[in-house]
Amino acid sequence: MTTKTGALLFAFNTGTTDYLKIAEFSACNIKRWLDIPTTVVTDTEFQSDAFDTIIVENDKSASRRYFDDYKSVVEWRNAGRHDAYNLTPYEQTLLLDVDYIVASDQLSTVLNSNKDFLCHDSVIEISGTKGKNTTFGETNMPMYWATVIMFRKTEFSKTIFDLMCMIENNFEHYANLFGFSKQPYRNDYALSIALSIASGHVINNKNTIPWSMVNIHPEHEVKKIKTDRYEATYIKTDQRGQKMYRNIFDSQDMHVMSKLSLENILEAN
Repeated sequence: MTTKTGALLFAFNTGTTDYLKIAEFSACNIKRWLDIPTTVVTDTEFQSDAFDTIIVENDKSASRRYFDDYKSVVEWRNAGRHDAYNLTPYEQTLLLDVDYIVASDQLSTVLNSNKDFLCHDSVIEISGTKGKNTTFGETNMPMYWATVIMFRKTEFSKTIFDLMCMIENNFEHYANLFGFSKQPYRNDYALSIALSIASGHVINNKNTIPWSMVNIHPEHEVKKIKTDRYEATYIKTDQRGQKMYRNIFDSQDMHVMSKLSLENILEAN
């Protein structure tokens, strides 16, 4: 793998969550499994051996969102993801949310593809207690996930990120147009609408990663058993009452939405 390929992470700390610490954990996993350099975008001046490059950007606007792991409404700073195209130092970029755990070399398949732009359009929700979010809004807009994106520096990729910028800047308009909540801002929605516009509003799988992303929702606890082995616990209710279930994941990439679980994993290391 040449240095023309690398991973890009966005990490803006809040009063609740140390996203930079989580990003360091993510960068180490990326290096270990994919052997590519990692760049982090943040608004904090700091030093870390986990990253090859640190880009300090101005403070991004924040919204607020209820998270089941914290049992409260907390600050959520996910704006400005459209800057990825202009900020990345790589010709081919793996753009990851820091709450995505790389525990295998599966994403090397994405990096070795000849596509300009790839992302997930389907997920596996481990507990069966949550929907798969295949669509959103009153118009049932097809859902694409911004959690994992691979893009090359091409005109098509630039168009996608330019459209995401336009949609973020006019999010209330698009919320009214497609019938979804205008708060909080969602990168997933912006990406989905951008891909729809760029493809002429024709549904296709030209830009989709050919497997489903594993989602673990915030209310489900995740613990690290050992390197690349994790345990997720969740409660399901049936006519006999509540019962706790456990799933074990070995060398499985996963989207761990519980920031509290991720921080607990790091403190236990």
